[in-house]
Amino acid sequence: MALTTERRAALAFACLLLLVGAGVLAWFLLASARATAYEIRTGDAVSGLIAGAPVEFHGVEVGHVTNVALLGPAAVRIRIEVDRKTPISSATVAMVSSRGLAARGFTGYVYISLDDRGPAGAPLHRAGDGPAVIATGPSQSASLDTVIVDMNRAVQATYATLREALDAETVADLKQTTRSLRRLTETLAADRGRLEAILASTEATSRRLPALLDRGNALAARLESETLPRTVLTLEAIDRASTSIGGRMETFMDRTQQAGSRIEPLLVTSGEVARSLQADLLPQADRTLRRLERLSLTLDETATTLRRDPSVLLRGPSPPALGPGEEQ
Repeated sequence: MALTTERRAALAFACLLLLVGAGVLAWFLLASARATAYEIRTGDAVSGLIAGAPVEFHGVEVGHVTNVALLGPAAVRIRIEVDRKTPISSATVAMVSSRGLAARGFTGYVYISLDDRGPAGAPLHRAGDGPAVIATGPSQSASLDTVIVDMNRAVQATYATLREALDAETVADLKQTTRSLRRLTETLAADRGRLEAILASTEATSRRLPALLDRGNALAARLESETLPRTVLTLEAIDRASTSIGGRMETFMDRTQQAGSRIEPLLVTSGEVARSLQADLLPQADRTLRRLERLSLTLDETATTLRRDPSVLLRGPSPPALGPGEEQ
């Protein structure tokens, strides 16, 4: 049966589709044969990481992300495919990183960074039916939106701290301090002439300091060469004199101790004499003094009578006057 033009075109199109399908299948099989699947599990946020994101080893792109899935409230599973020639081992660590200013869009992207930490490790093997698991490190993904959010939080915290610190009383104190500083500045400006005079006087005094220091050095040298040796000689003489006086003082103390031992019996005897005087002589002396006092009074009265009437010596004292009813 003869083929029409339409049938030939349809057959050619079908053959073309088969060739394209075979090519895609061959490319897929070849890529699968050249790539190895791995799994990464992390608890960090992976915002912006999507299927097809690049995978880099030491900064060289070696594969891509095939799937990103959520395993739990704080666990994410990432599956990647990398070139078989990539030297992934037990020392390899995977990190979610980002480049650019944002996690999405044309200004940046998120990718998986692989790197070795420590000495070379053993090759990774699958655990069961799933792919081998690569250890994870802390996420290094920082985007412009997260940076702006963190900056906003920091600014708000700073504003709250300033608002709490700068209350009404503190602001009033700051204003008072500012006014005091202004008055101090005005006072210093008014006393500028005095300050300049003080500075000029200080400068003149500082010019005299070298001469004064030279005199001080000369005085110190003179003290060291003349006064100090004389002082040392004087102290040595005082030391010798104190040693001699110390010996004499010891002799004097010994003699004083001996004299004290002799004075003690004398003090005992003196005490007995004092008690005897107090018991015998003092009463007699007291009686004698009283008699002398009465005699002195009598003599005083007699002298007064004689001064008044000297004739008493010739006729004797006159008899007393008679009382009422008495006769001579």
